Amino acid sequence: MPAILLRLHPPRPDFPDGATAAEEQAMTHHAAWWQAMADEGYAIAVGPVLDPEGVWGLALVWADSEADALRLVKGDPVLTAGLGFRYTAVQMGGLILPGS
Repeated sequence: MPAILLRLHPPRPDFPDGATAAEEQAMTHHAAWWQAMADEGYAIAVGPVLDPEGVWGLALVWADSEADALRLVKGDPVLTAGLGFRYTAVQMGGLILPGS
């Protein structure tokens, strides 16, 4: 099964600075949701990317296709909260893991 890189685009360029209470709550639920996805074996790695151009979220997941990866994240609380977050997906050409 291929690895897919998911990029979480925040609702505005300066996020998380000045995050609203609703955004903070959604992000708390988002982190717990991704922990469960990791515990279930779907996620390889998840976390924020502290890009000087603007913070964004990264998740590496196992999925058959980019479309399947995007279906997987439909339940992410930052999406279901309707706060302007969105994901894009790109298939990895290979992945080097410990012991592989």
